[in-house]
Amino acid sequence: MNQKTITLILLFLCVSFTLYSQSEFNKGFLTTLKGDTLMGEIHVPPTYRSAKKILFRTDHQSQPTSYSPGQIKAFTTNAARFVSAVVEIETSPLNTSKLTTDNSLQFRTDTVFLQQLISGDKSLYHFISKEDKNQFYIKNGDDFELLIYKRYYKQGKIVDVKKYVGQLILYLQDFENIRQAVQRTEYKKKSMVKLFSNYYTNSGKEFKAMVSKKKAKIEYGALAGVSVTDLSFDNEEMISYISKPNLDPSVNPSFGLYADLIFARGKQKWSLYSDLLYTRMNFEERYYSTNSEHYYKYYDTEITYNSIRLTNMIRYKIPIQNSHLFLNAGISNAFVIEKTNTTTSTAKQYSSDKITVSDAFNDRIHEQGFVTGLGFKRKRLHLEIRYERTNGIVDLALQDSNVSRMYFLVGYQF
Repeated sequence: MNQKTITLILLFLCVSFTLYSQSEFNKGFLTTLKGDTLMGEIHVPPTYRSAKKILFRTDHQSQPTSYSPGQIKAFTTNAARFVSAVVEIETSPLNTSKLTTDNSLQFRTDTVFLQQLISGDKSLYHFISKEDKNQFYIKNGDDFELLIYKRYYKQGKIVDVKKYVGQLILYLQDFENIRQAVQRTEYKKKSMVKLFSNYYTNSGKEFKAMVSKKKAKIEYGALAGVSVTDLSFDNEEMISYISKPNLDPSVNPSFGLYADLIFARGKQKWSLYSDLLYTRMNFEERYYSTNSEHYYKYYDTEITYNSIRLTNMIRYKIPIQNSHLFLNAGISNAFVIEKTNTTTSTAKQYSSDKITVSDAFNDRIHEQGFVTGLGFKRKRLHLEIRYERTNGIVDLALQDSNVSRMYFLVGYQF
């Protein structure tokens, strides 16, 4: 890889770090235990549901300070407000595949950041536990009361324990037709917010909905791994010295950077993924063409292509607790930055040799392909297997080269 290419990659890396650092911190403020308000910028980790801290800085040049729920009263960012609270968390599973026959409630106590969904005379709060379970809370005086919902199996059927229905009927008792309204309410954020909004509309009391609209976000990271490249030809007679031999796969390192634009809609399961990879393939082959014992010819061919490859894919994520599987498919465009494409033919007739050096074939420096793959991500680390098939490197009317690659990659999110 030449110096110009290295410089471009380093420049791209610096720009990515800059954009990432700017996008992860958003304007906001926090309230200290003494009641003071500090204005600045706040970073909430992507895995907020199990996060135990936030990062706060007064401006983009200052050093961030970490705060846990017990160290501050509240913070606000992106039109969303979070308060520190000591709460009970019901830990039994809701996912159908994990349900048991145990009908007892299972609690643990923790200090967490609750998101305030409704602010007013009657308030509503939300939290996603490390078990990936929704937890809703109402406030009675200074205490936060968990709205209880549990599921379990009984005689092969799923039983829903909706204690939250009775809790909400009592909490919103001055709401006309409260019983019917609560019984229609699901244990979901959208349904809960709708209930409280109807309560305030019916009562004429003032309130504020603190639900912020989800925005698209970008994740940046680095990739490294290996690529296994196969090269084959359709017309073996066209350039027989390279098309007839059975070439061994070319195994080479591959590395680069990626950016993943995660869409707000669809529960952030869809994203537009792009990466910029350095790839390499190299083949060396000797092919004999014999006419007689006194005259024969052989070819030594060396093919090496170093490329910068831009891949753009649509990615779909399948959540699994704090991890997820992902599937992606898209297109690739590779541009050759360095190459060797030579054939040395040696014709031997009796004791004389005639050596000729030429291009192995007419080639193209822009390679296009289709890419698909799957992987697994946990926290900041992901593993991916990817398959790519391209239009090849040979630029001849009657000869097509088939280039296919398998990638085995490890990624790390910055």
